[in-house]
Amino acid sequence: MNRVPDDASITTSGWATVDILSGYEWGNWQFNVSLQNLLDKRYVPHELVSGQPQGTSLDQYTQPGRHASLRLSYQF
Repeated sequence: MNRVPDDASITTSGWATVDILSGYEWGNWQFNVSLQNLLDKRYVPHELVSGQPQGTSLDQYTQPGRHASLRLSYQF
C-alpha cells in the first residue's frame, strides 16, 4: 500500500473477531442463531478514523462488543 499519508493522522492496530453462525431448517421454517465478537474484542476499523489527528478519542468509533441475534422465518 503506497498511499499512506505522511501526516500525523491517527493509526489503528489490526484486529480479528470470532463469530459463530448456525441455522436449522424444518419444513418451511428456518431458525438461525448468531454470536458475534465472541471474545469481546474492542476494535476500531481504520476507515472510520482515517484522517483524524493523533490524540483523537476512539471511544465513539468503537464497534459493538459481544452480541447475539436470533431469527425465525417461514417460507410460503
